[in-house]
Amino acid sequence: AKIGIWSDDAKDHVRSIKWFLEDSNKFLTENRGKVFDAVIEHVRDGATVRAFLLPDFYYVTVNISGIRCPPFQNDDGDGDQLGREATFFVETRLLQQNVKIILESSMNNQALIGSVLHEKGNISELLLRNGYAKFIDLSTRYSSVNVDALKSAEAHAKANKLGVWKNYVPAASAIPDKDKSISGIVMEICNGADSILIKLDDGSMKKVFFSSIRLPKVLVPKQEDEIENAKNGRILMLYNNPRLWDAREYLRKKLGRKRVQVVVDYIQESRNNMQQKLFGTVMLNNEYVTEQLVAKGLATVVRHKQDDEMKSSRYTDLLAAEKKAEKNQVGIFSKRLPEPNKIVDISNAQIAKKHLSSMIRAGKIQVLVDFVASGSRLRVFWPKERKLFNFLLAGIKCPRTGIRNGNLANGSQQPVISSEPFAEEALQYVREKCIQREVTIKIENIDKVGNFIGWMWVDNINLSIGLVEAGYAENFSDHSEFGKEIQSAEENAKKQKLHRWANYVEPVKEVKNFNDFVPVRKIKYEEAVVIGITAEAHIYVQLLKERVDLEELSVEVQELVGNSIDSSSNPTFKRGQLCAAKFSHDDKWYRARIEKILGSKAQVFYIDYGNREEVELNRLAVLPESLTDIKPFAHEYVLACVKLPSSPDYQNECLTILADRLISNKFLINIEYKEQNLFSCTLADIKTKEDEIEKLIEEGVLLVNTNTWKREMSEIVEKYEKAEESARKNRRLIWEYGDIRDDDVKEFGRIR
Repeated sequence: AKIGIWSDDAKDHVRSIKWFLEDSNKFLTENRGKVFDAVIEHVRDGATVRAFLLPDFYYVTVNISGIRCPPFQNDDGDGDQLGREATFFVETRLLQQNVKIILESSMNNQALIGSVLHEKGNISELLLRNGYAKFIDLSTRYSSVNVDALKSAEAHAKANKLGVWKNYVPAASAIPDKDKSISGIVMEICNGADSILIKLDDGSMKKVFFSSIRLPKVLVPKQEDEIENAKNGRILMLYNNPRLWDAREYLRKKLGRKRVQVVVDYIQESRNNMQQKLFGTVMLNNEYVTEQLVAKGLATVVRHKQDDEMKSSRYTDLLAAEKKAEKNQVGIFSKRLPEPNKIVDISNAQIAKKHLSSMIRAGKIQVLVDFVASGSRLRVFWPKERKLFNFLLAGIKCPRTGIRNGNLANGSQQPVISSEPFAEEALQYVREKCIQREVTIKIENIDKVGNFIGWMWVDNINLSIGLVEAGYAENFSDHSEFGKEIQSAEENAKKQKLHRWANYVEPVKEVKNFNDFVPVRKIKYEEAVVIGITAEAHIYVQLLKERVDLEELSVEVQELVGNSIDSSSNPTFKRGQLCAAKFSHDDKWYRARIEKILGSKAQVFYIDYGNREEVELNRLAVLPESLTDIKPFAHEYVLACVKLPSSPDYQNECLTILADRLISNKFLINIEYKEQNLFSCTLADIKTKEDEIEKLIEEGVLLVNTNTWKREMSEIVEKYEKAEESARKNRRLIWEYGDIRDDDVKEFGRIR
């Protein structure tokens, strides 16, 4: 019959078997994901088989992906009994059987990893379900089978304590089903970027750490300017680490103030005075945030021990995302070092003072709230200028938060100084409103330790007004820009008895005799130098605290005006216009206001120095817009409760004495009251604090003006009248011919 080995073409049926793969990596690259028909020739152990791949008869060893079986040596060895059972389990089902093999990856020793599928199911799933194997994450990153099915099969074996799980005891941190998922609004990205603070629906806060990922910790080598900044203030690790900064910003922009779902993976119990930590997988709109973070190269995956159950429920996907980032060479896996963040910390008082004028000129600026220390004290970051500084809310007084230091046994901190009532509530109010949000601020001043003071708007709401309106703060200054609004908000909070005003009782004002009531004079001295005197005996002063800003402005005026002059242009000037004028004594540019146009000349007033002169029109220039919004540094005041004599002769002599005694000298100035749009002031000796105006009255240079003084000035007026009486009795200067007040009596008319 010539069949089988007796056939005439028997030699054509001899198989060409490839017993060895010369390059297994190349073979894998060419055939990854391909489904081979195969015959199982040998079962080495429960997780490793040898097979012929058809139709080319490649003889390969395949490690089954996703599982690891107990070790098995041979019948005479000391191998694990379960290992023998696992091997027998596979032999009875797959040996000499036709199967499908999908090649997926390889091990470091070039051994192939793949899935072995029988028409009746996946052998790895059966091994796991019967407790003959453990699930392995590392080999499933390219798996073509359902990984969740493998995990479910292992969970079944654990629950029934089968095979390798016969002595299995669930982890102490096993989570009840009702607590395995939470939902809430992300309020803050914490600790750089390794956790988030979530506000739950019941209003409570819960901190969730990201499972199985690690944020970058390696810092870029410091540049010289960073070292210099570190000397002048603190540079936080977050800002000094570009990778960590990118991770935090990615999470802040993606998750901030958005609702997320969290699958709780495990709980790390408290230890070494550290609080209990909750670890989970975070989802936003069905997207797994940590996987995206890893895929962008902004985090790496923690390598857990194989039997470690405290890991992410998406651990396999995290490994795949990391592999993708590594392949694309992004983020941490990039061969290029990131550009360093050149952050300038201007929290130091001396540094802050240098930046104050430029920041005031900037007007409203967009900043990022980095930290909230109390209801009115924050730390902010100005991205445009890369500046980090402390910021105080203007116009209000917030309750002081306690100072904390040291840990208690349960991990909480022991307060050294307890918080004032409603301080913690005010702090929480501000944190919820603006932490890690982009807000608008406007700076007005700084305090003595370098904290910038100003206004903040969150969602177009003035935060100072919001705090007062909620009953967490009180009005601090009626004369501030938003003083009326703050006062109105405080009155509303008092009426509603909100928080700090819960027990507030409106004080009863009882003044039986108005004449017996004398308001208290307020004294708040400021150092100043007198720079000019007008014909009406008004004075111009410069405040010493503004000297540095004035010097910076002068330099800026020289540079900007000098560079902006166009010889071909012919600007026109008009009365009242703010311009730059070249001063005749030093040929330098100064800010000035045009008072009169006199043909080819103009009379100008130098608004920062309090003097006037006539200049040629060609010595005027257009003032750059950036310099027009800065308030004048020369402040005009009226001398309180005094006036010049009406006689022109005496007026000139008295003005000469005043100029000699006051101009270019330093005094302590106190603002007393306002009348006709000008503030009235008193002057005191900068060392002895003796009243300088009283001395001038006693020397017969000035008269007491009883028509303008306020009730709170009664003590000052009484003192001035005694000085005037002394001058009159001793016939000093204007009193040399007797009582000159008769000249001012209405019946005789005024001397002109």
